[in-house]
Amino acid sequence: MKKIKEQLLTRFSILLGGTLFIVLLASYMLLKSLFLEQNIAVDLLNILYIKLLLFTLILLPLTFYIYKKTVDKLHEEITTFQNYIDKIDQKDYETTFKAKYFQDFLLLSVSLKNIIKRLHSKDKKKK
Repeated sequence: MKKIKEQLLTRFSILLGGTLFIVLLASYMLLKSLFLEQNIAVDLLNILYIKLLLFTLILLPLTFYIYKKTVDKLHEEITTFQNYIDKIDQKDYETTFKAKYFQDFLLLSVSLKNIIKRLHSKDKKKK
């Protein structure tokens, strides 16, 4: 499991880096064609622009899909963690939390588990 910040940053960096690499590569190819081969055909230039446009149109929905999946996982983890805290608030000290996606929630649940042990021992002493 990765930390939330690392996972979001990693995915964003890969997608942004790949997009910029393709754009720079396409720009380089275009400039090379224009300046080194001055006999460039308009059709070749149009084909290059169409391919670049198609790649961009394919990459953008893919980027949004990956982003949405990450946000959905984060939302699911937060909801599960909130339910865990609600059960603790109702003094259900036997409840457990298992983080599925993000390490940050696992660390929080371990800290809360230690607090729960202390609260449970204090409740036993009061009775």
